[in-house]
Amino acid sequence: MFGDSFKFVIGSLCVASLVLAAPAFGQKTKAQLNTEVGTTFPDQSTRQITPSGVRTFQNDLINSIMPTAPVISGNLACFSGTTGLLQDCGSAPSSAQLQPYTAANTSPASQTIQAQLRKIPVSCEDFGTCGTTDDTMNVQAAINYAAAQGRCFQFNRIYTLTTIIIDTVSAPCMNGRGGLIAKAGSVANALLEIKDSVGIVIDGNISLNCSGEAGVANGFKFWGTGANAAQYNPGLFFAAIAGCKNMAQFGDVSKPDATTFSENSFKVGYSYLNAGGLTVTGYQAVVNLHDSVLYINNTLFPAVTPYAIRLVGGGVQNTGGEIVIAGTSGAAVRIEAIASPTYGNAYGNAQMTNVLVESSTLASIANPDAVSSPLFGALMCSMCYGSIGTDVGSFISAASDFVGTIQMKGNRFFAGAARSNPNIAAASATISFDWESFGTNMLQGYAGVVGGIQRMTSKDLAPGVPHAAQSIVLSWPHSVPQQWG
Repeated sequence: MFGDSFKFVIGSLCVASLVLAAPAFGQKTKAQLNTEVGTTFPDQSTRQITPSGVRTFQNDLINSIMPTAPVISGNLACFSGTTGLLQDCGSAPSSAQLQPYTAANTSPASQTIQAQLRKIPVSCEDFGTCGTTDDTMNVQAAINYAAAQGRCFQFNRIYTLTTIIIDTVSAPCMNGRGGLIAKAGSVANALLEIKDSVGIVIDGNISLNCSGEAGVANGFKFWGTGANAAQYNPGLFFAAIAGCKNMAQFGDVSKPDATTFSENSFKVGYSYLNAGGLTVTGYQAVVNLHDSVLYINNTLFPAVTPYAIRLVGGGVQNTGGEIVIAGTSGAAVRIEAIASPTYGNAYGNAQMTNVLVESSTLASIANPDAVSSPLFGALMCSMCYGSIGTDVGSFISAASDFVGTIQMKGNRFFAGAARSNPNIAAASATISFDWESFGTNMLQGYAGVVGGIQRMTSKDLAPGVPHAAQSIVLSWPHSVPQQWG
């Protein structure tokens, strides 16, 4: 009998607990519940016996937690500081249902919890299972959501996918530790493609791996269609890019006159097994490449000529870092002409400062598309250094229609064996150079320069020897003028 009574009491407590929540929804008052206690737990006057302690407990429980008056539907219930009992607070919760959050330091402004939560990065894992054989859908969904909410996307691992596209976004950001790797059979412009976007920041231990997939044209591509600005991107930094037909492309040959495409800061900690390096295409396309290691090797794509930097009408300012070209083909820098209907046909421009170069050819300037009468163009190299590989041709060569500038000052290049090919061969360019740029086993002075308008300052003719002590004999076997001063 005691066991049955105990079960009865516990069951009644559960029922009563459920009933207690009712006033918040305008169902039963405290008085109604107290009346029900007499019905639910009758005494012996109705010929049923309930221990008096049970009735007392139920009444005390209701009286201790129930408001003295019903809580109006929709209002908040709060404890009275006087009686300790619940009562109607007299107001409904705010529409946001969030209380302001104030940091311990009183100097920052008060912020809602919602605003604080928006600072937390979004990841693939927020949109489902990741780390599968194809994470394309979840990663794309997470990046789209992060961009729409003004939050960062966080890499938590290496994600296998086909391609990720970020289109017309202002100030998106990516960080974390991980990266993207191409799914087998992928066909895409790039593993990560961004277009018509501004203010992008990609920073962290993030890598791109094309896995030697021939259908993936680039590891990273950033370009503008002309519909929106695509510039002012202060930080596009990758830990590594590997196994790609082309490491990275800025601009697109289909949009040679796209909206100003400049102020793009790009860095790759290390690139390897990429057949091509950085390609910059477009009259207004400019990239600041800095402190990057470009190891170019076309083993995975032997049909691709290995160029570390390829400029199709575009410009690059390369500061610091290292360029290594495996094998004897290709060049550290390739400059080509572009047909620009709006601005006129022109060659690209390369400025290199303090870059270590290991390549048989420093620069190749050419017009493979036979663009009509291209203008401008420049190759400027200062404080660069390195060893030259096999003597396969001119260290720097330019097409006959290149009327731009080649400037070599303050460099330290040398060869492991005596070279017979020119240091510079450019029929129509204006060539400025100094004695010290071409060192051991390289042709010296004017003997190493073929064609062009040649300029070498007197102070550079014979380093270490006072000008008055020099016996200078100048001869120009070329049909084009040379200048000395």
